[in-house]
Amino acid sequence: MFSRFLSGPALALAGLLAVSVPVLAAPLLSYGDRGTAVTALQRDLSALGYAPGPADGVFGPDTLAALARFQSAQGLAVDGVDGPQTSAALRRALDPAPAPPQRLLLGYYAGWAGSGSAASFARHAAQLQQVSPYWFSLAPDGTLVNRGQGEAALVAQAHREHVRVLAMVTNQGGTDRFLRDPADRQRAVANLLGAVQSLGLDGVNVDFEGLGPADRADLTAFVQQLHRLLAARGLSTTVAVGAKTSDHWYLDPPGAAYDYAALAQASDGVVIMAYDQHSPGTAPGPVASLAWVRQVVGYALTRMPANKLILGIADYGYDWSSGGATRSLSAAQAIALAQREGVPIAWSSTAQEPHFSYTGPRGNLHQVWFEDSWSVTFKLHLFRQAGLAGAGLWHLGGEDPGFFHRLGF
Repeated sequence: MFSRFLSGPALALAGLLAVSVPVLAAPLLSYGDRGTAVTALQRDLSALGYAPGPADGVFGPDTLAALARFQSAQGLAVDGVDGPQTSAALRRALDPAPAPPQRLLLGYYAGWAGSGSAASFARHAAQLQQVSPYWFSLAPDGTLVNRGQGEAALVAQAHREHVRVLAMVTNQGGTDRFLRDPADRQRAVANLLGAVQSLGLDGVNVDFEGLGPADRADLTAFVQQLHRLLAARGLSTTVAVGAKTSDHWYLDPPGAAYDYAALAQASDGVVIMAYDQHSPGTAPGPVASLAWVRQVVGYALTRMPANKLILGIADYGYDWSSGGATRSLSAAQAIALAQREGVPIAWSSTAQEPHFSYTGPRGNLHQVWFEDSWSVTFKLHLFRQAGLAGAGLWHLGGEDPGFFHRLGF
């Protein structure tokens, strides 16, 4: 069973993550027994939600009752004894069979200086199925602006590694003008097709933000029009959407423009940006607490099939100052900052995310929350449990050194 063979940080995932452990003969435990094996049994039962009381190594009435409830739930003989069958059932419950390999790992590629995307892509291309370079934006009249550099070289590199390239396209300055005007919308779609074909891309990832409820139908129409045009040529269209937990615009204003169901139907996949639960416009807090991400995914699955949903994952955080300023940090920068300030990085068992505080040079209190490879592990398990189509990382180069090791792709 998990906690009998693992210790340290790995034990924190007991009952949550599928980790392969050796199958050893389990001791026969019953009422009145004492010792470390009983402690391990109590921890296993607690991890599974059966409340055996404190893990004190004493097989007493609470442990007996908890074990009996587990046996009943598993359809086993309810004898209150942790024998071979019960031990095997506990092991299966804590260490379920791994899910089949997931279909897609998407990495967003930021081309600006210092982003680290080029180096990260070179190191990890073999683990990616898709890359979305941040190249295109659409002006208010539908004119295409290409901010990319070295596009041909990146496309060639990606295709050598069998990685598909879907260029990211944004709405310049949050504009919605070209969405509302049919002629401008047609111009935007045609311009995108031309750019995709001239660069030899595999498609487009639409990432329009800053839109409101009035843009909902126009955004859907744009994606439908673009998808029809690209699909006819064997090219793909995906769309990035803001995270939300309901379809009530007044509860989730940033997500009001995104009709999840219609966009899923009108595209090859929907990347839900399940981050920025707390951001520069809010009080300090987790970037993407596990409970919140679970709510986001749960709602999304009521609007689209799992095979269309790509879970967006962050590899950054924010540094909030009591003086009012907030800045963003990559995971690597956050870890380096904590080391430089000589402060420990704490772990929130509620949010399943790291954080720390320090005092700045002007005496301001700083609070930092960020996503690292450990917090992402919990989200990837959720993603696998839900059978989603894939996961998308914003952005390549921001991840800490352990990120790709933990992915399990």
